[in-house]
Amino acid sequence: MIRSAAGLPGYGHDVELRQLEAFVAVATELHFGRAAERLHIAPPTLSELIRRLERELGTPLFTRTTRRVASADAGAELLTRSKVILDEVAAAEAAVRRVAGGEAGTVRLGITPPAAPVLAPHLISLFAAEAPRVTVELQRISHGVASGRRLV
Repeated sequence: MIRSAAGLPGYGHDVELRQLEAFVAVATELHFGRAAERLHIAPPTLSELIRRLERELGTPLFTRTTRRVASADAGAELLTRSKVILDEVAAAEAAVRRVAGGEAGTVRLGITPPAAPVLAPHLISLFAAEAPRVTVELQRISHGVASGRRLV
């Protein structure tokens, strides 16, 4: 069982993204020196990250000799899963940046009935062309009451 730093089972994981990034670099390069260069860190720091990851998981991820590094069976399994995890983290970061930058998310627009059929379709199509990841929700306002209708 992987425990959190607080020692609570199921609460969190001690494996860090930095460790997974280091692991993927070593597993891809099969060389600690080249992997350290790729990550712009010192080889001893990289070795420590891998040792900590192996301790956390309770198994060797590589077989090492003085001349050769190879993936162990557990390392091969972790490589596949680590790539998926790191890709998902990158996608989440990009999505958050798009929302924060106004390139994605939801815009709620209040419009009165006389203007709705004339202006709304044209304005929304112009906006959708400029910001395809933004959803526009049209709020029809009549007598001070809004009723929501999702358009894009």
